Amino acid sequence: MEYRIKEGCHRSKWFPKITSGDLLIGSFSFIGDPSYDIGAKQKDTNKLIGLSDNYHHHKDSIRIGWRCLNSRIEIMAICYSNSKRTIEHITYVDPNEIIKFIVSIEKDKYVIMVGDVLYTHKRTSKWRFLRYYLFPFFGGNTKAPKDFKIIIKL
Repeated sequence: MEYRIKEGCHRSKWFPKITSGDLLIGSFSFIGDPSYDIGAKQKDTNKLIGLSDNYHHHKDSIRIGWRCLNSRIEIMAICYSNSKRTIEHITYVDPNEIIKFIVSIEKDKYVIMVGDVLYTHKRTSKWRFLRYYLFPFFGGNTKAPKDFKIIIKL
């Protein structure tokens, strides 16, 4: 599915998609030039795809993030564990490259695999109810400086 974050906005989609699953397997690719310049906020991490692991994703969740630094796309892991956010580097990818990924919530850990790079983070949540998908989102407080198109296939 193609997701579009419009210039001056954050969200690519407003309505959540509920799931009983704990696994996302698919691919993503950026359409067009994903580079941007937002000055001092350049190191902020944008969001691609993930899963909530509680009633609110800022309490417990796992997702893949991205940012563009020096014309390179850096892929990040964004984990919320008991309301504490951790953001860590996973790998770099090329623009317009199709990247395979896995996002998994396991009994005691979160797992992200991007290409052949594996990332894990300790899971503290005991949530066993419905979850929701986390879709592409630009910035934290900063809105998209231009339109972005991302293809995500699950």
